[in-house]
This record gives sequence, structure tokens and C-alpha cells, in this order.
Amino acid sequence: MSNTKQGPSGDPSRSLDELLDVFRRPIPGAAENPAIRALDRVLRGVGQVVFQGNWFTGIFVLIAIGVNSIPYLVAAILGTVVSTYTAVVFKVERGLIDAGLLGFNGCLAGIGINFYLSKDFTNGEWPDLQLYGLIVLAAAFSTIVMSALSSLLRSRSVPALTAPFVFASWLMLFAVHAFTGFDSAGTLLTPSTPGQLTETAPYTFGTFFNGTFKGSARSFSRTTRSQASSWLSVSY
Repeated sequence: MSNTKQGPSGDPSRSLDELLDVFRRPIPGAAENPAIRALDRVLRGVGQVVFQGNWFTGIFVLIAIGVNSIPYLVAAILGTVVSTYTAVVFKVERGLIDAGLLGFNGCLAGIGINFYLSKDFTNGEWPDLQLYGLIVLAAAFSTIVMSALSSLLRSRSVPALTAPFVFASWLMLFAVHAFTGFDSAGTLLTPSTPGQLTETAPYTFGTFFNGTFKGSARSFSRTTRSQASSWLSVSY
């Protein structure tokens, strides 16, 4: 009869929690080094898109976006940096900034503006100077809207979530129609009925498989090639 005891260190779930706790803490050196602190904030902001406030998830999310489209990756990083440091400039509570809660709307705004103003909306297009300017404005404005909605809804304990991204992006997209400098407002802003709605096809296993995984990737307007990475990022 064995007298071996299962100590705390032998508990697999506890070992996993301890490992994941490493990623929940700031990146080593963030407290002393401003550059590392900035990286930690940006990665957490990206991770918060899928409600994961850790920098490791942010890395996987960026990989998932980049696997499908480098232009969208650049737009996501730009939007996150701008929205995060707009909060720094206006001296929003530091704990919120460090947690990435002022970055995720900017991340979505960066991708969303590029997505809707690209002729090739699947892979995106490299923004020109004007489009980069619009992304910067949308990301910065999303931080202002986030602060306003958070103050307005605080008494009812209702989070703003991604409403700031939606509101800021709507305003920018509406304004594009009045800006003569844009050659095209993007194919997705042209009123039309998607062709696939007029087609019928049998439901197969592939239908449910693609619907499930593409649905998760669509959080970032992404498709097939980023499905696995986006699901893996949520697991962290």
C-alpha cells in the first residue's frame, strides 16, 4: 500500500494556473522599462478583443491576423497604439490602460476602417496616407467615446464593450462619402445584395465546420487562414 501523497505541486490544474499566471502578470521588465510597458499595454489591448487581458493572448491574436493579412495586422497595431496612448495623453486611470481596456476598440477600429474601405476586403489593402489618418482619428475617437460611455453607464454597471469602436467607425465611414480625396469608398460600402444569398447548396459537415471557425475569426473580419490561431488565442 503506497503512502505517497499528492502535494499541491502535483495538481495538474494548479500547475496550469501557475503557468498561465505568468502571462497574466506584466511582461518582465515592464515596471522599469517604458518600451516594454508600452508593448505590454498594446498586447493586452489586442487580447482584450476576445476578453483575455494578458499579453500572451495578444501575441496569438496578432499572429492570427497576420497569417491572413499583413495590411490588417499593421492597421490593428496602429489602432491599438493610438487608442491606448490617447488614453495616456488624457490621463485616464492607469489601471485601465495597463489592463488593455483602452486599446481593444482602437484595434477593431483600425481593422474595420481598412476592411470597409478596401476593394479587396478579404486581404485588405495597404492604406495610403489619408486612410492611415482616418484610422488614427477613429482609434483616438474610440477612446474618447469609451470614456464617455463608461461614465454614463457606470451607475448601472453596464460595460461599454465594443460600442465605442462601432460608433467611431460609423462616423468615419459616413464622412468618407463627403471626402473627395478618397478614390473609392470600398466595395462593402456599395449597396448590393450578396450573390450567395441567391444560391442554394446542401448542408455538409464542412458547412458547420467552416461556419463555426470562420464565425470566430470574423471577430477580426478574418477568414479561413486565421481560424486556428484565433481559437488558440482564446484558450490562453
